Amino acid sequence: LFNTLRKYGKSELLQISHRTGRRNPVKRILYRLFPATVKINATITDLKKYDLICLGIPVLAAHPSSAILKYLQLCTHMKNKKLICCYIYGFEGNAKKCSRVLSKTLKKLHPSAMAELFISWEDSNSSEKIIPRMNKAIDRVTTQSITA
Repeated sequence: LFNTLRKYGKSELLQISHRTGRRNPVKRILYRLFPATVKINATITDLKKYDLICLGIPVLAAHPSSAILKYLQLCTHMKNKKLICCYIYGFEGNAKKCSRVLSKTLKKLHPSAMAELFISWEDSNSSEKIIPRMNKAIDRVTTQSITA
């Protein structure tokens, strides 16, 4: 995905990860219910200089990871940005449900032009399958009109 984005212009790769508690089952439940309590490692949250944001979203039990939800809450200057959500999933039905959950979150937090890309775990290492779909997602999101 990153190499495809680089073909369109300058790109940066950021990792969003839990700082602590990910392995603790009680904290994982707490994080699922209250993503604001998640502690994530430091990363860029001021997105002012970016035109396009591409999020890689691991689908866990039909929901986006709590680290992704926390990151989105921390982001600033995301309004009117173009966004591609890349769902990496084991079961397609779970990815579709995850998409609905995340779409509601994004509408509350940051209205944006958005495209979605669904990639199964099986295909996640296949550039032949991913690159054409990524190009289509970039084309879709760059031709959408942005509404507030």
